[in-house]
Amino acid sequence: MPNVTHNLKALPATVRRTCKSIGRQQASDPDAPDVLPLPEWCVFVRGTEDMKNAYRQCPIAPYQRRCAVVAFWDEASEQIQFIVPNGLPVGLSSPFLNFHRTPVLLTAVARRMTGCAAAYFFDDSGVVGLVAGHGFAQAILRDIYSMAGAALDPGKSQAPAGCRVFLGLSANLALVSIGGLVEFDLKPGFRESVQVEIDSVFETGILTSGQAAKLRGRFGWAASGTCGRCSRGGQAPLVQRQYFDCSVDLTVPLQDALLFHSLLAEHVLPRQVRTFGAQQLPIRIYSGAS
Repeated sequence: MPNVTHNLKALPATVRRTCKSIGRQQASDPDAPDVLPLPEWCVFVRGTEDMKNAYRQCPIAPYQRRCAVVAFWDEASEQIQFIVPNGLPVGLSSPFLNFHRTPVLLTAVARRMTGCAAAYFFDDSGVVGLVAGHGFAQAILRDIYSMAGAALDPGKSQAPAGCRVFLGLSANLALVSIGGLVEFDLKPGFRESVQVEIDSVFETGILTSGQAAKLRGRFGWAASGTCGRCSRGGQAPLVQRQYFDCSVDLTVPLQDALLFHSLLAEHVLPRQVRTFGAQQLPIRIYSGAS
């Protein structure tokens, strides 16, 4: 099985190994058809779960609470006040490491003890199953979290379906039974919302450090999963504005970077990953003299 942490390779790897297992099973049956096409019952679906107030569910050891004191300005008393949260505070590196142990353990339990094809990224979990399972794998994952005392958010739960949004990407498993493909695309509405933000920046002629950080995060997170390395272009001007610039003026390099990502989101096709069958040769656009 692939690593329990989620990345772009984990989903196709799970599907690919399932298809190989079905192929071996069919090969042992002389009356079974070839592995292509897959049996009618082998239709892949995916569901997602999200922990509710994830960091707040992980308590701080009493002897370590002195390291979690948070100061804030109270407008009513016009004084600095202090609180000590019961759960892990967001923003520090140590809470991240402490919280990470929870999904690592629960995902490993789901995979090793029940065979559930689950993967996680922080507080988000994705589960791959078959239509024939009627959501059984996702129900197992929910039960494991419940037995551990970890609450999932019902409002963010997505029932198993052929195409689901997970971590900013739309993953389409419905193509597996047709052509052996898993397709990744930007989630619905992403292109339109990004274009609105970019148009707003061009209209005002202003790009603050916070805006640059938000746009850079959205570009790097979603586009890199669908567009590959080309989506990493145009990041340097945004990094410069986010961390170093004192001005908010929209410079020429920033204009070029925003235009590049606007065109990227508009024109780049969804990314397809083959899970079985003949692999398509890559298209070589440029090669160095060496």
